Amino acid sequence: MLLLLKNQFQLWPFLKSMVVRLVMFWLISSLIRNFFGPKQQQAVDHNVSVVGGGKTYPPSFNMFQSNEHFELFVYLSPKVERFHDFDNAESLFWHERDLFYGDWTSGADGDGSRQKTVTMMPTPEVLQHNGSLYMHVFLVVYSSCQLNKFKKKYYHKTANLLTGKTEQNALERQKAEEGVKFDVLNYWHPNITVNLVTDFTAWTRGQLPAPLDEAVKFDPTSNRYYPIVFFNNYWNLANEYQPINDTVPSLNFTVTFAPLSNRTNL
Repeated sequence: MLLLLKNQFQLWPFLKSMVVRLVMFWLISSLIRNFFGPKQQQAVDHNVSVVGGGKTYPPSFNMFQSNEHFELFVYLSPKVERFHDFDNAESLFWHERDLFYGDWTSGADGDGSRQKTVTMMPTPEVLQHNGSLYMHVFLVVYSSCQLNKFKKKYYHKTANLLTGKTEQNALERQKAEEGVKFDVLNYWHPNITVNLVTDFTAWTRGQLPAPLDEAVKFDPTSNRYYPIVFFNNYWNLANEYQPINDTVPSLNFTVTFAPLSNRTNL
């Protein structure tokens, strides 16, 4: 009896040690799975993107290759809808041939840019009557933008404290005296730049951050993306905009087409 009790006391430490080791083994295994599991899953999902409906897309590449030949067509129209009136010769503002993707050396300035300047005389009737004018650009991809802007013109009764004079004309002073706070006027800027972005990044549909998700357009059949077109008015200063009405006889307009890189080292 004493021998049996002695053997039981010797067996208990052994069993206790085994249980502790099993628990430790389970904890360590769980930590390893949790540590490496998400990274492995991320590596699996890195090459696809899940969008609406659960559809997945692999990374896409630019439809254009470096030095690929293309032409530029620019049309002006009072309609915001996609341009289709190609038989109307008056709508064609600019047609530029023999352009090459990623060209940074050709052109008059040796930087790959081109420029078209005109004086629109008379001022387009749609602008004289508070309407809008749109520029429709066709490369391989179609893009458009509104050329005019509607902004508030404020009227003030105050004058310059140093000179005692006001920069407002007689009509503006009259409106201020009548209590008119502001009018919404149609404004025009004579310059706009169309940038064609040189970019060969492997973008994945559904994973692009804003506002890049609006700029990159994917072809639904090939899953490649079109060259990125960017309408650049960053350098257009507010004081360079001029109001438009039926008293403005003409408008100057310059469109610059230029390459743009998404890399800071170019």
